[in-house]
Amino acid sequence: MTEPPVPGPVPEQPWRRLDTKMLLVHPVQQVLRFLPVLVGLLVVGGSRGTWWQAAGVVVPILLGVATYFSTRFRITPDQLELRRGLVQRTTLSARLDRVRSVEVTAPLIHRLLGLTQVRISTGSAAVTGDDGFALDGLAASEARELRALLLHRSEAVPDQPAAVAAPPAGDAAADVPVPPTPAAEPDEVLLRFDPRWARFAPLTASGAVIASAVAAIGSQGMDALGIDPVTDLGLDERLGDVRVLPLVGVGLLVFLVLTAVSGVLGYLVTNWGFTLTRDRQGRSLQVRRGLTTTSETSVEIARVRGARLTEPIGLRLTGAAGTEALLAGGSVLSGGTATVAPAAPRAVALATAARVLGHRGLEAPLRPHGPAARRRRLLRAVVGAAVPTAALVVAAALDRLPWWPAVTAVVVLLPLGVALGTDRYRRLGHALVEDHLVVRWGTVSGRHVALHTGGIIGWNLRQTWFQRRAGLATLVATTAAGGQSLEVLDVPADLAVALADAATPGLLTPFLAA
Repeated sequence: MTEPPVPGPVPEQPWRRLDTKMLLVHPVQQVLRFLPVLVGLLVVGGSRGTWWQAAGVVVPILLGVATYFSTRFRITPDQLELRRGLVQRTTLSARLDRVRSVEVTAPLIHRLLGLTQVRISTGSAAVTGDDGFALDGLAASEARELRALLLHRSEAVPDQPAAVAAPPAGDAAADVPVPPTPAAEPDEVLLRFDPRWARFAPLTASGAVIASAVAAIGSQGMDALGIDPVTDLGLDERLGDVRVLPLVGVGLLVFLVLTAVSGVLGYLVTNWGFTLTRDRQGRSLQVRRGLTTTSETSVEIARVRGARLTEPIGLRLTGAAGTEALLAGGSVLSGGTATVAPAAPRAVALATAARVLGHRGLEAPLRPHGPAARRRRLLRAVVGAAVPTAALVVAAALDRLPWWPAVTAVVVLLPLGVALGTDRYRRLGHALVEDHLVVRWGTVSGRHVALHTGGIIGWNLRQTWFQRRAGLATLVATTAAGGQSLEVLDVPADLAVALADAATPGLLTPFLAA
């Protein structure tokens, strides 16, 4: 009786270095990082010869070269390891089954050299400060192979080819046909970018942020040059004069134009070539986008716990929305989400969400929250508009301000408060569809979320003093996906308990029985 063969020890995987082209990239990165110091040396050290300036260039270059030689990584059958640092050596390790997502980016200088940056998110608190594992940089083909290996792990060990059966000995070997290698099936394209969607960019917050930054830089520049347009144009003396309104209108118009242009340019640079694909085996989603810096983010479909429509008021009024996937565990993207569709027509956003969820739950009718919720939403909105209006009226009555701001507030703010409260109630709603809890809320920053009930790990019922008087409550679903919780606002208290019990049968049974 023969003994079964004893498997030999698994050979240790060798440590690998980054691509040798990084010997060109790392020094450039270090020089750019030390650029303020270099400028200071050029100014201060000008009278002391060129040694200071030369040292200011040579030292960053040497640091960049040292970064390459001090960074190594390897992938063993069960974990990923990364070593880096010259003076202080740092070693990071994580199990392969903890990999949540892989992001491959290629800044302009990397693209010119055929390199990429690979960022691996493990969702581990041990590497939170380092934001996961960052490999800067690998060849594009190597990065794609690494991404496939991490997201679709097999029994094979990297860098070791699978064993191939030996062909028959003798002349019979010539008669055995060699099976052709099957071609890899292309990924299924779920969404492809349409440049016409850029018309929605001015209605997002990004354009206003960029325009505000430009305005702030311009203000600091004029202050440094001693230019004060308010004083130079005499606006400080005519602040209460109605004749200043046209100038204010012109300034507002210029800001709006700057916001629109900034929003469109930022949208195109960020989302150019946006493509959402899914592999034919249904294992992962991949998002590719970017004009100057390309980014490819891959997440396992098994990590997806739902979808969310982002509907700020500007997009909603024009029939548009953005789409995000809710991811369990950590993510390279903040908030536990991954953008699967930029600002696009609402029909496109809903279709993308349906492909991610596997059903059209976000299009299902929602259950309203009743008259008490309507009164609460209206009261809060009207009070919020009435307080500043009353303050302006009092200031005008005391001759501290002219009357036109108070009259404008009465004519504009109060009706706006009523409209806001009405819309905020109309936006409230919830439903249970296809094992998903669907919730909608918000006017200025609207959200429409579908969360898989299998991802709910607990419930929290909150009531303020005003909510208790109105018989309402805020039901909070605790989850490991997205922002770690999902709120159902101002729902009747008895309905909140019934909703939680229906979404997660058995989870609340001990408490309901008690």
